[in-house]
Amino acid sequence: MICVVTGAGGGTGPAIVDILFEKSKSVVAVLRGNEDSWQETGEHFLIKADMSDAVTVFKLAEEVCRRLGTFHVWVNVVGGFSMGPTVEEAPAKEWEKMWQLNFMTALNGCKAALPVMKEQKFGRIINFGSLAGLDGMVQAGPYAASKAAVINLSKSVALEYADYHITSNVIVPDIIDTPANRTAMPEADFLQWTSPEEIAKTVVKIIESEQTNEIVRV
Repeated sequence: MICVVTGAGGGTGPAIVDILFEKSKSVVAVLRGNEDSWQETGEHFLIKADMSDAVTVFKLAEEVCRRLGTFHVWVNVVGGFSMGPTVEEAPAKEWEKMWQLNFMTALNGCKAALPVMKEQKFGRIINFGSLAGLDGMVQAGPYAASKAAVINLSKSVALEYADYHITSNVIVPDIIDTPANRTAMPEADFLQWTSPEEIAKTVVKIIESEQTNEIVRV
């Protein structure tokens, strides 16, 4: 089974890449960047791409198919977080930044993956929402809104493509225990946070499941 994992260089992506490789999956790890490069490490494939650019993402999917024949799983991990101003105070550029980084990257990934999965009548799409996308969040309106859109995108994909045996699920974590989050919240109780390894195990469970249109909290 061939898996594409975007955001593979972030706080959570490496754990997902590692566990998929351990499960004998071929992994295409997509890193942030604009270089048109393809590298085989002996463990998995590495490629750089700007996931917010639709044309680039479609080219990425085409390149995976050209080199490997197809892919079966697409995990949209890439995303970002910001907080500070209220909804009233947040400038337009902050709303646009969160929309591009969280929603458009997920949308571009789905739109690039779906034609391939439709043709083979099988696929697993996994997106990442957040609890803020379900409940809202104080002083993080742009982030919460973008993640809410990802959650509903995932539901729509599940409903529209179930007849093609394509599942679409969304993982909804609370705070993930990453170096960036520890730096941003040094006084927090890290033991209460979700580890990247726990999220990675959840990704494997979803891939191996027939369930679709699920909001999976971790």
